[in-house]
Amino acid sequence: MFKNWKLVVLKPFWVGVKPTPILCELQPVYFQFIKLVKDYQHFIKTDYHNQKINAYSRQIEIQKMLIKRATIQISISKKQYETQKRLYGFD
Repeated sequence: MFKNWKLVVLKPFWVGVKPTPILCELQPVYFQFIKLVKDYQHFIKTDYHNQKINAYSRQIEIQKMLIKRATIQISISKKQYETQKRLYGFD
């Protein structure tokens, strides 16, 4: 009954296959990826660019107001100087 049977030796499936990276090798890359994802989520959540744009816009408006006041002050100072020059013109 078993005369025609041949003995077949099976090799394990991993013989001849290049080893794939194991968790120890991938763990630093995985943690770096997770950190980058969390940083990106925080970046989106904090809306950094819009906050920065709004802060600069407010700063520009304040600077414009200060320039306007300084221009008025210069005009007033010129008038005061001319008045003082006329009053004490003999100096």
